[in-house]
Amino acid sequence: MLDPTGKSMSLQLVYSVGDPIPVDDLPELAVSQSDGLPVEVAASDGTIQLDAPGLYNLQSTGIRRQVAVQIPGSEVQLTPMDVDVFDQYGVEMGKVKSDTERKHSARQLQAIELEQKQRVWQWLLLAGLLVLALETVLAGLFARKSSQSNVRIEPQTAGQ
Repeated sequence: MLDPTGKSMSLQLVYSVGDPIPVDDLPELAVSQSDGLPVEVAASDGTIQLDAPGLYNLQSTGIRRQVAVQIPGSEVQLTPMDVDVFDQYGVEMGKVKSDTERKHSARQLQAIELEQKQRVWQWLLLAGLLVLALETVLAGLFARKSSQSNVRIEPQTAGQ
């Protein structure tokens, strides 16, 4: 909580974009973003203004101050718009599915995916049948060739 060396801790302040930040106590001011990139600002009447939200380091001789610049609170106050305004701009509003409808559609998708994975057996069966048909045709051709080559014609002798 306290710096053991007795030096003053760096002070963190919170401002909105465009608010004047007092820098009277910081001679020779150098402003940089939290990542170290320098930011050019002009001090007038002992204050500076930062135009973008973020964390900034204000450094002077021996003094370091970290400042958080936020979006003004008026910009974050949101009010719900009427559905008719969306219709005027051509935005179609959809219906949100109930839990049972979402579960039912998820089950249907799972069933379709499972069926597509199970179609592999049809291709494997077709491949097996094609191999069987090819084997049958080749066996028939080789059987004919071997039966024709096994038939011998015996020469007849004249005395018989």
